[in-house]
Amino acid sequence: MKFLLCFVLIATSILHADQEGEVVVHNRILSKVMGKTISVLDVMKKMDLYLDRYYPQYAASKEAKIQFYNTQWRSTLEQLIDNELILADAAEKEIKTTDGDVREEIQTRFGPNVMGTLDKIGITYEEARSMIHDELIVQKMTWFKIHSKALANVNSKDVKKAYTEFCSHNPPKETWTYQVISIRAPQNFDAEEIGKKFYDCLLSEKRELSEIAANFKATENLDPAISISISQDYITENKDLSSSHQSILTSIQNGNFSFPVLQQSRADNTNVVRIFHRKNHNAATAPLFQRVANTIKDELLQVEVNKESSRYMKKLRLRYGYDQQFWNDHIPPNFQPFSLN
Repeated sequence: MKFLLCFVLIATSILHADQEGEVVVHNRILSKVMGKTISVLDVMKKMDLYLDRYYPQYAASKEAKIQFYNTQWRSTLEQLIDNELILADAAEKEIKTTDGDVREEIQTRFGPNVMGTLDKIGITYEEARSMIHDELIVQKMTWFKIHSKALANVNSKDVKKAYTEFCSHNPPKETWTYQVISIRAPQNFDAEEIGKKFYDCLLSEKRELSEIAANFKATENLDPAISISISQDYITENKDLSSSHQSILTSIQNGNFSFPVLQQSRADNTNVVRIFHRKNHNAATAPLFQRVANTIKDELLQVEVNKESSRYMKKLRLRYGYDQQFWNDHIPPNFQPFSLN
């Protein structure tokens, strides 16, 4: 059976004042499910409980609360609607919780000074007791109807298969960090001779490359036509590294220099003598299965939980004839339930 009701607007807004200003609650009925109306105030109280439990440091800030209210009220409304449908299913199946469990959860949730905490949040003990009671029943139902089924849908073979797929999409990656010293001269012979001398300087001196190059040019009194340039750090993956450069870098250790080699520049096709300075080589491999198995399983379980939850709620909506779209059509698209004056 579908509910075809008009919204009842409450003429006055509810004001909560403090030094930062006033939180204005534009109260109205947002939905009706299983004979129970859900208003903006109901949604706000649910969000207040969430803030107190998970983000108590923001509970005193009106601006933070307004931002939270206005971004989360629709999803909180959906949660309240789902909970009412689940509670109806629980009632049919005679799923209950004890007063002792409710009292224990209230003590755990709000601490020894229950009344003081509830007063600070702005809800009564009976309201808190009712909400905690409903939460515990919903938890039981979601375990039986959603989480237990999700657990049954994920086994060790699924986890190993997901790990194999992960490895195929994340192949081992090697990264090289290096610099290139390029020596150019009008004659190849001159460049090769200068390269050998400069290589000896690199092995004997422990200074910055730019300092070694500047001192070498001054000491050798090089022809102005001869240039020695030092590149910035290259950080290159194996797949982007030419085979010739990879061969050179593989032949030396981190921190060492390659012997001068004569190569052809791709930029202008001229010959150039190059010395490679290997700074680091990182070979990242796929993590061991044992290290990521639990994470992969959790991700698979979450996927299954989402699937089972969607199936379960769709079934409940059909069984109880609930049509949220009707209520969505009667909520103004730009409706903001909360504001700060």
